Amino acid sequence: MIIGYYDLIGFSSLYKGSAATQTSDVDQGIASERSASDPGHYEDYSLPMDTYSDNPIPDKSEAPAGDEHTSDCVADFMQTSFSSRDNFYGWSWSTDISPAFLKYVQYKNSSYIAESSTCYMSNNSLNWTVLKREIDNNRPMVFLVDSSGNGYTDHFVAVVGYREGTELEYGCLDTWSPASTVRWCTFTGMSSGHNWGVWGGWSFSLTGKTKLMVPQNMLLLQ
Repeated sequence: MIIGYYDLIGFSSLYKGSAATQTSDVDQGIASERSASDPGHYEDYSLPMDTYSDNPIPDKSEAPAGDEHTSDCVADFMQTSFSSRDNFYGWSWSTDISPAFLKYVQYKNSSYIAESSTCYMSNNSLNWTVLKREIDNNRPMVFLVDSSGNGYTDHFVAVVGYREGTELEYGCLDTWSPASTVRWCTFTGMSSGHNWGVWGGWSFSLTGKTKLMVPQNMLLLQ
């Protein structure tokens, strides 16, 4: 969603075609899927499909190097489902978010200048001031959250807004609600019994030869 946002506001090389909706072309940019004779991410890393009840089943991320396809999608750069990283089907590590963003942008258009940084609730490098600054500058974030309040992180969300009322809230797109629905959650750190508490977050910026223009109907929620 973050990359799709930048594609829509002037960096149109990031996905093939329009990223206004999740088209088949956008799906290929997220995680490529082709065939056994011309493998993409799905064939090389998602198959054989494994689950948390298994040990990761070896895939093309294992040695020897060179028998896998050249990385060409977000999931490749995130090393999603890589058995060599102890990732089950669909799993990714949070430490790969910033490197994947930088590598994917560079792969799609080397004239774009991408930056990303990680911040944490535990050391206050992620705080309300940081969230407001990013949203006010039209830069959506990603948060890693504990959606169920059981004390364990379980979901990444795209953070697109904030609001200040009786409590401080962040607005996110979580992929679980309809695409047009923003979920509003209390901006607080993880704690047992508190749903949607925040572990940490990632900020992103993109500059380049194409001037960043934010259409009126694309302004982030405040």
